[in-house]
Amino acid sequence: MCEAPKGRLSETIQCPYHAWTYALDGRLIVRRHMHEVEGFDKKSYPLHTVALAEWNGFLFMNRRECRHSL
Repeated sequence: MCEAPKGRLSETIQCPYHAWTYALDGRLIVRRHMHEVEGFDKKSYPLHTVALAEWNGFLFMNRRECRHSL
């Protein structure tokens, strides 16, 4: 999703494969081809929160629910 070595995100994040678009707070705001799916609720498909830490230019991410610092 981030192809440049540095920079800033715009107001949205878009999956280059599915073209689903998310607000920076993680809400799904655009979902291509899902309007045809009965009962699809975009509130059920947010981006997930992760624990993230930076050390000497390296980024460390933990997808598990983490209450302490990395």
